[in-house]
Amino acid sequence: MIKLLRLLLTPFMWLKNILDPQWWANLIGNKTGLFHVQKYRYRRWLETLPPERRCYELGVAIRLMILMDHYILMLILAWQCCLGTGIGVEDND
Repeated sequence: MIKLLRLLLTPFMWLKNILDPQWWANLIGNKTGLFHVQKYRYRRWLETLPPERRCYELGVAIRLMILMDHYILMLILAWQCCLGTGIGVEDND
C-alpha cells in the first residue's frame, strides 16, 4: 500500500522539485563544485592572511563595487538623456 502511494505521489514530488529554486541552486552548486570552495588555492591563501590584510582586501572590494555602480548609473542616465526620457529633459509644451 505504501509503495503504491509513493508511486502515485512521485510525479508531484518531481513537480515540487522543479518549481523550487532552492532545489535548483543545490543541484547546480553540487554539480559544479561551487559548494566545495575550501579546496581552491585562493580560498586557502585568503584564510592564511592576517586580519588587517583581510580588512584591506574588503576595503578595496567595496571601493571597486562603488565605482562600478557609479559608472553603470552614469551610463544609464546618459542613455536616458539621449532618448529624451531622463533628467534634464524639458518639455516644449
